[in-house]
Formats: sequence, structure tokens, C-alpha cells
Amino acid sequence: MKKLIALLLILAAILTLSSCKKNFYEPVESTELEATTVMTLKYGGRTYEVKYELYRAFFLTYKSTVDGGDDSVWSGEEKDKYVSEIRNVILDKILEIYSTIALAESIGIDPYSIEVGKKVNDYIKLSVEGGPLDGVTYPGYGSYEAYLAALKALHLNYSVQTLLFRYAILSDMIEDYYIGELDETDIESGVISLGELKYTRDDVKDFYDGEGCLRVLRTFVSEEMDLDSLARAERTRREIELAAAVGESAVRDAMIDMGSTTSVPELENGFVMGRYNLNSLLYGEMTDVAFGLELGGVSPVITVHDGTQLKHYILYRAQKSDSHFDANYSEIAYVYLRNEIGSYYTDVAEDMRGSVSFTSFLEGLDHSEVRD
Repeated sequence: MKKLIALLLILAAILTLSSCKKNFYEPVESTELEATTVMTLKYGGRTYEVKYELYRAFFLTYKSTVDGGDDSVWSGEEKDKYVSEIRNVILDKILEIYSTIALAESIGIDPYSIEVGKKVNDYIKLSVEGGPLDGVTYPGYGSYEAYLAALKALHLNYSVQTLLFRYAILSDMIEDYYIGELDETDIESGVISLGELKYTRDDVKDFYDGEGCLRVLRTFVSEEMDLDSLARAERTRREIELAAAVGESAVRDAMIDMGSTTSVPELENGFVMGRYNLNSLLYGEMTDVAFGLELGGVSPVITVHDGTQLKHYILYRAQKSDSHFDANYSEIAYVYLRNEIGSYYTDVAEDMRGSVSFTSFLEGLDHSEVRD
């Protein structure tokens, strides 16, 4: 996903811009515990070892979605049920990362090449010192020590952060391999393909007309907009649900009246999404909810952290049409291409899921004792 690097760079509030001129920051070795293997995955004749440090990061990040804020469940009588549930959540996240590594290797990209390693170091330097990326200038953490402290506050360590950078870098390299440096402007100019993925207008139309493609209207309330953003989002949802009884035009008007931050062109045209085109680490829940909606249905509030802030989304499932397809072909074609690539990741991930093997260390792990 383009811009994913930027999202990873600003997972928390960025501190002050640094004047540090270092070109390289000394790696921080993982402890013996952190480097302990918790599971293995297999794909294409290769075996991938997943370390405790990654499992711990996801556990501490997502545990509250399972325990509801009650830490006692991890040592209570039903602890096995909760462990099973969180393990499924964590496995989905781990498969997202390792399916990317495996897919990269399957098309001839070396995840541990000098080129990729240099990019990882460049992003660590950018995280610490700040600087430009994709036309945006980001402040840094002020010092390497502050950067490492910020990682710890996010339940990460140096090794996990570099793995996330590597994952993001490979995501962009895979996209370049399949579709090249392609955007909606290129499609409007008549370029059919700049990469290995070939397609026709009929392919895009089949995708658009199928059950694997939706058109939605969406709006969101962010924490930046309102300190009580969730309550505001719930009020917005109630207004949209009332408007949905009238139709799409009324929903659009309600979103505008409630102060939607969604652009007017998107509200006019709708947002086209496939099952696989959005990054599942960030938008997996949004995709699941969207594809569960009936035509004309309104979603519950969906909370997403997009790497910069929390956003509370509300979706309305809108009608697709031939006229909409013709008017928005370039956007839809790009979604189709991203969706095709996303389906490749999904196929690899499901293959890997069938190979997963938990180690005795993980089987015996006391989740009530998992700490940073």
C-alpha cells in the first residue's frame, strides 16, 4: 500500500524535529526471550519462524478487544477460551505480514537484500531525524533514545519495527511488480498495464458487477475533530440511519449536514471497495462490516487507527450502476488491480494458515504474565 511507510512512521504522536546528522543507528539486539520462536509457518518450500516479540506486540495491542479491559480473564477459569480467541486475532495479523514476505520471495524479490536493508535503515533515520517522504515533511522523535522509548510505548522493539518496515517496503515492491507506477491518471490516459498484471475493461466490469465489489458512502469522526469523537459518531450514525429510509441522496445530505470530512466528490461518486484491496491490518474490520451490509444498510460505528489517529467510520451501502461505472472507470480499474493483488496475499495466507505449528513455548505461555 502506497503511503503505508508513512503510516508506520507516525504510529504515535511525533515529537520534535531533530538536527541529528547520523546516517546509521546501531541495531538493538532482541533479548533471548524476545527471540524465542512461538510458531512456524510454511510456504513454497520455505519455513518461517515467528518470534515471541511479534506475538507479544500483537497481544498487548489487541488484548483489550478480547478481555474488554478485564485483565483477570487471562488467569481465570475461562482463560483457555480467551487465549484461543486472542490467538486467532494474532494469527491473522501475523499471516498478513508473512504472506507478504512469502509472496515477495515467490516473485523473485529478496526480502533481506541490501536494497531492502538500506530502505529499512533510511526509514529508521527518518523516524528519528524527520524529513520528507512522498511530498510530506515529517518531524522526528528528536533522538534515537526517544524513538526507542516511543516504540516500547507501542509494545514494539527494534526488531519488530524493522520487520514492519520490511513488510511495508515489500508491499510497495510487490505492487510495483504487478501494476508498475500506475495510478488513475495513467488509466484515464489509456495505459492498460505497466506491470505483470494484465487486464481488460471487461475484467474490470466483471469485478464491478460481482459480489466482491461494493459501492458505499462513508463518513468519519476523528479524535482530532472532537474530544468526544465516539459519541459524535454515534449521533451521526443515528441521523444517517433515519436518512437511509429515504434513500442515497438523503444519506449524502445527512453526512454533509453532520459535518462530514469526506470530500464532496467522494460523497457524490461513492467509495468503491473490493474484498481484498484495502490493507487488512488497518481496514480489515471495515471490509468485513461493509460486505455484511444489505443494500441501503447502515453500518455500526467502525473504529480504525489509520496510523495517524483514531477515526470512527459510518458506511452506507449504495447502489452500483452502469452509469457510475462509466463515469468512474479509472478509479474502479485501480481498485480492481489492488484487489487482484490483495487476493494473491489472501491465497498465500490461507496456504500458510494450514501449515501453522505452535511451539511448546507458546503452548505453555502464561498470558497473564505477558508484559513489555
